[in-house]
Amino acid sequence: MGAPGIPVRSGRLPTISVLLALAAVCWVLVVLQMGTGGDPGTLGFFVGMWILMMAAMMLPSVWPTVLVYRRLEVVRREGGKPGVPMGPGLLLAGYLAAWTVAGLVGFAVLQAGRVARIDALSWDRSGPVVAGGVIVAAAVYQLTPLKDVCLRHCRGPFGFLLEHWRPGPLGASGWAPGTGSGASAAAGR
Repeated sequence: MGAPGIPVRSGRLPTISVLLALAAVCWVLVVLQMGTGGDPGTLGFFVGMWILMMAAMMLPSVWPTVLVYRRLEVVRREGGKPGVPMGPGLLLAGYLAAWTVAGLVGFAVLQAGRVARIDALSWDRSGPVVAGGVIVAAAVYQLTPLKDVCLRHCRGPFGFLLEHWRPGPLGASGWAPGTGSGASAAAGR
């Protein structure tokens, strides 16, 4: 049973299996391409590796959202509304695109640091301390009320899709401008 009122019917096991298989392939590609170096390389290499790593880590946990999305598409079609061809794929592409933007911010910070040539931050000087500080700051964030505020907006896939659903291919990807009134309107209710 899926979210209240929206049972997840057939397709659950194949969907989860496909996402896990894609994640496994991505892990293999990451391991084969990364080697032992920590240098992110060129922008193109970084983006490719970042997307592979995000897919490898996140595809196993995004399946509830994909299942709810698929079910909402079925409800739309049953209500006479058009579906989105490749909707779940577009949803995943939008998800990975959002994480790619986050990775590009990190890449830009790294490049800015290299341009600034701050020797004190080099790995053989205080780089490990800075990296450790970033990890500690991320751990502390996990204990803050800000994290809870942020998570209120994305706790479950059903609530997220109800609030953010937009019709059409861009809506499926999550990149459409917010003008609709949610999934209930998109589902024809």
